[in-house]
Amino acid sequence: MAAAPGTASGRIEYLDGLRAALMLLGIPFHTAQAFSGIPWFIQSPTESPSLDAFAEFLHIWRMPAFFVVAGIFSTMILGRRAPGAWLRGRAVRLGFPLLFGMLLLNPIQWALIGWARTGDLAGALAAVETTAAAPSSRWLMHLWFLLNLLLYSAALALIAATPVRRGALRLATRVSQAFTARPHSVALALAAAAGVAVILGLAAWQASNAEALTHSLLTRNLIMFAPAFVLGGLLGMSPTTLAAALSLSTRWVAAVAALTVGAVLWIELVDQRESAAVNAVHAASWTVGGLAMTVLALKVAAARLDRPSRTITWLVDSSLVVYLVHQPLIILVGAALMSVGIVGWLGWAVTVAAVLVGSLALYEAVNALAPVRFAATGSRRRGLSYRTVAGVHGPRLRARVAATLRRR
Repeated sequence: MAAAPGTASGRIEYLDGLRAALMLLGIPFHTAQAFSGIPWFIQSPTESPSLDAFAEFLHIWRMPAFFVVAGIFSTMILGRRAPGAWLRGRAVRLGFPLLFGMLLLNPIQWALIGWARTGDLAGALAAVETTAAAPSSRWLMHLWFLLNLLLYSAALALIAATPVRRGALRLATRVSQAFTARPHSVALALAAAAGVAVILGLAAWQASNAEALTHSLLTRNLIMFAPAFVLGGLLGMSPTTLAAALSLSTRWVAAVAALTVGAVLWIELVDQRESAAVNAVHAASWTVGGLAMTVLALKVAAARLDRPSRTITWLVDSSLVVYLVHQPLIILVGAALMSVGIVGWLGWAVTVAAVLVGSLALYEAVNALAPVRFAATGSRRRGLSYRTVAGVHGPRLRARVAATLRRR
């Protein structure tokens, strides 16, 4: 595959930057859920509608953007590797962290939740015993993302390795060419198709009682985020397709995003009615709004982050470990603050700061221990360390400060 515009090696710097930003946004998002007062693993004793709205806004587009970026990288790499080899690599890179989180980190979360709700060790141990006894969504906790990404990757590899490949590639090429020639009209058509696909998919999901059949190990998220991964796969097919997405009018995309995201927030936070029609509008608006916001995020990243950066490389290397550990840390810190009456935006801010520092510190520890690093990331390669980043930026920063002081 040819290199993307602005790169010499095929690596797209701003996608790495966006991936790092999306990783970091997981911390304020889950912390907002904890302190909003809505039912979550831990629940603030006071309600905060503004934190609830903030969490809902992030949720609409953050995960779709993750899956779009994952889809882009998937088709880019799959264009250079055999489907079987690529899928084996994905199984290691995603499967090992999934097992590491399920077997080690999730029981810690169950214990912390039990402690937060009962205030004693017996309650923590009872929560672990009860949760471990039967399959449920608690077996995955926040790790559902890794499982869904594994399933999407398996489906993509299956298409690429079978005779279906020719027909799928022919269709994708036609869509890509049409999108490049008429980006705005085709973008609207793709958004409408994604909305309809999600509505039909959710209807089939509910009719088949799929969530109960899988003991909630698979949820409607599998349907909701599929269009984002497909769109990412389409954008990753060629540099011109990705460039066409970036060429979309910012005002035009922002108008679509405002209309659809506004509809979702109104339905969830204000109207709160339940009916088949409302649910269909909600699902379609959520899908289109998430994709529109993702395009805006791509445009901002391409404009601001399209240059090599050791800091971004460090954040990208740390992203998987931060993803694994940030939620247990939020539960721990958030429950401790709530127990002494620190709630609302103050509790949110303190927790975000503490969890950010704690997550990155744990990455540094994991990164230094080869066996733990492989178990947590599925990679034997050592990631970039903060010491390296500080070693590059520290002297520059000290020189700037010294120069400023001399001028004064």
